Amino acid sequence: MKKQISFGELKLEIDTFGARITKFTKANQEIMKSASDELQGFNGMVLAPWPNRIADGKYQFGGIEYELEINETDRNNALHGFAYKTEFEISSQSTSEIVLWATLTEPNGYPFHIDLQLSYRLDEKGFRCDVLATNNSIQAAPFGIAFHPYYPVDDQTKISMPAKTHILTNNQMIPISDQPNSHKEFLFGDVDFDDCFTELERANLIAEIEIQSENRSITLWQDEAFDYVMVYTTNDFEAIDGKAKAIAIEAQSCPANAFNTNPPLLQPAESFTGSWGVWV
Repeated sequence: MKKQISFGELKLEIDTFGARITKFTKANQEIMKSASDELQGFNGMVLAPWPNRIADGKYQFGGIEYELEINETDRNNALHGFAYKTEFEISSQSTSEIVLWATLTEPNGYPFHIDLQLSYRLDEKGFRCDVLATNNSIQAAPFGIAFHPYYPVDDQTKISMPAKTHILTNNQMIPISDQPNSHKEFLFGDVDFDDCFTELERANLIAEIEIQSENRSITLWQDEAFDYVMVYTTNDFEAIDGKAKAIAIEAQSCPANAFNTNPPLLQPAESFTGSWGVWV
């Protein structure tokens, strides 16, 4: 079920299936890309209770090995959690804000209970998402989250990304090492990314990523709960009006395969809070 909120010239459309953003415009001009096939490339989706990949779809926690669905078959990974295929309920809605919630649990691969609440709001600055995730299990639970919007670009679009560290991966796209980030500023046409960056430089706890095109400039921001950013570039985004160039810039709370390396934990009754958004 799709719902809309608005503020002045800003309009945001959300699908309660997966709590995904399907459209974000200002004066009818796209801020985020809308897809012809809304399920392609995880466009606008919520990635939880883990973002990115878990190698071979397996992880150990509390002395138990869990197996997850392999949905990236070419690399044999469990990719992007299952919130994106969960129906969310509406807690409240006003003209400019909607609050959605769902319980995330899967009996076999993720037998925990995370109550996830997402607030999507428009105001004079732009768009804001506030996350509240609470562990309602009787034991600690691993938990991570990310968001997967795409933005319209051309080859001369400049992206400024204040990350100190570039995470390197193997052929399975699993982190193996890191190096200093040499791409703090780049043109879309000069790179081919499916890469994660971290140690974001911040002012007042906020990291800012700028996307500057000839006729538009927007700023993506994420608070200290999101210290990772995934960048994915494509020349073949299936937009409503045909193939287009696009860049996904994803606020992430943890890196790929974190459940196997340094699991981000929520103790019973503990909550994760974080925020990200777009200034337009």
